Amino acid sequence: MQTIFISTSMPGRARPDYFMALAHSFTNKGYRVFMIIDGKPKNLPVNDDIIFLRWPNKRPTKLKDIQFLWKLIKKYKPFVLISSFGSVNVMNICGFFLKVKNRVNYILSVSEPFYEKTTNHKRLKRYFLKIRKHLVYKLATLIIYNSRGTEIDSKSYFNLENKEFLVLYNLVESTDIEYKLKEKRNNQIVIVGSLIKRKGHIFLLNQFKDTIKIFPELKLLIIGSGSEKQNLLKEVKNLGLEKNVEFLGEVPNKEIDHYFSNSLISISASKHEAFGFVNIEALREGTPVISTKTAGGLEIINNNINGCFFSLDVQNSLTKSIKKLMRDWESYSENAKQSFDSYSMEKQIDVHRGLLISKFR
Repeated sequence: MQTIFISTSMPGRARPDYFMALAHSFTNKGYRVFMIIDGKPKNLPVNDDIIFLRWPNKRPTKLKDIQFLWKLIKKYKPFVLISSFGSVNVMNICGFFLKVKNRVNYILSVSEPFYEKTTNHKRLKRYFLKIRKHLVYKLATLIIYNSRGTEIDSKSYFNLENKEFLVLYNLVESTDIEYKLKEKRNNQIVIVGSLIKRKGHIFLLNQFKDTIKIFPELKLLIIGSGSEKQNLLKEVKNLGLEKNVEFLGEVPNKEIDHYFSNSLISISASKHEAFGFVNIEALREGTPVISTKTAGGLEIINNNINGCFFSLDVQNSLTKSIKKLMRDWESYSENAKQSFDSYSMEKQIDVHRGLLISKFR
């Protein structure tokens, strides 16, 4: 029986749920799968088909994590290591030196946030971090991108032009919520995401001020938390939007789909976005999306079909897009539901597994 190691976080959020579904797809084909969980959870999932372990450190980047993985590889001899984010370094280094045939890295973000995190550091350190990541990715035998935009960005930024790769879109489970017609929904639009600068909330608020001149009863729900919250609260007050904007804070992942289901439109105002789970979660509920032209948005949104685009720099852009969707909301909504099939976990996870296996050595 061939063995696969997958490193991820605790299931219950979109990305680890994807890896959990992928693990099940592999076990259904007779593979033995170990899932190594970061974050040091107190209790691990229990499953008859998958073996769960936890990394020694919350973020698996230390010597203890290398020693831990080294022993596991020596004992169980996996032929595939699958990793993303923080565990990539440890998985690639151990896998390379212990000659694990397949070292698969998922790249799920674009390089602009990487730059933003290091803006205040010295130029030399920023350059070092970039080169280090380039060298780590070079140890991979297969790179997975979650959008064409992510592929183009990462290949250029990390100099990965010669790497074997696949583009596999993010997937989420199908909804169990009954679809709601327009008249059954609240007169609201919603934006879901961390309250940080690159998510574009401040620009959205400034445009929304003009929108309520046309739609005075429309409410904007802001879901998420982050360092920009106080600045956004001040901006709402300065713009006189207190009656039309509501901050809901963090909402459990299992409840977010209800907000999409009850809303007329979902907004993505990000300056940079590799893909955006929230966009496909909105489509799942038949909720059209208005998005900026980010790497992921350009692939998820079929302009004037399941949503449309707007510009953060053009003041009336949001209002024009909302007016367009409201005029033919039923058509946009039906197209949103249909377009979700490309991102359905149930319909696509075995396809992902098959594509991965076809690339294994």
